[in-house]
This record gives sequence, structure tokens and C-alpha cells, in this order.
Amino acid sequence: MKKQTYSEKLKSPKWQRKRLEILERDGWKCSCCGDTETTLNVHHCYYKKDKEPWEYPNKSLIVLCEDCHKEEKENIYKYIKYLHDGLKKLGIISNDMFPLLEFISEWKFTHNKGVVFSMISKIMTNEKFQSEVIDLYFGELSDAKKIS
Repeated sequence: MKKQTYSEKLKSPKWQRKRLEILERDGWKCSCCGDTETTLNVHHCYYKKDKEPWEYPNKSLIVLCEDCHKEEKENIYKYIKYLHDGLKKLGIISNDMFPLLEFISEWKFTHNKGVVFSMISKIMTNEKFQSEVIDLYFGELSDAKKIS
């Protein structure tokens, strides 16, 4: 049996049912700008290998108009690079940061991405938060070593 393309999978009745459910849940409007007039897309906030489009939890799907959907796809890597460069300037970038950047690339943003990255930057430059995050990180490393 020939493997279906992603576009073919989006024609599946399973996806169409899921798509209608999400459109209904979000009130048939763009979750980002509120547009109800342009074509609406149901956007996957992240992808997992070997998972069918209809197998994602509803909380990982949002409605976006064509313009916001296009912007979402075009800008995610720009924001990741911006965050990466900012972390590098702070002198804390390492291979350990790439899982964070990957996580952020799959993150469902309920606010403008620029605002989210500004919040992350603020947290990372605040000494109190830095101390709490470092303590949490090393605490988890210590716990992980105890388990293994």
C-alpha cells in the first residue's frame, strides 16, 4: 500500500471531523487576530514523528486565518534564532540549550511570540529567577542521577 502524503491525510474524514471540532471550539475565528472572513486553517502547534494529523490532542490545535498561519510558519525559526543569539550573548548557550529551543519551536503561543521571547529574556536576566532556575536544574540533575 502506497504511503499517503501529508496533504492526502488532511483529506481524511478523520482529520475533517477533528478540524470541524476545533473550528467549532474556537468559534470559527482566528485565535491570533480574531478574523472570521478569511480562510481559516487548523494549525498543529507541534509535530511528532509517526503521529497522524487527527491523533493530536485538541489543546495542541488552534485556528489561524491564512495570514496568521503563513506568519506562524515563516517566523518561528526567526524567533528561535533571536532567542539563540540572545542566550549566546549572555554567555550561557551550550548544547543543553538546544532542547529548550526545540521545545519552544513546538510551543503553543497564546500571545505574540515577540512578547513571549521578551518574557523569557526578562526571566533569564533577573538574578532571582536565574538562581531559582539554576537550583531547580541542578536539583533535577541530582534526582536523575539518583534514579539511574
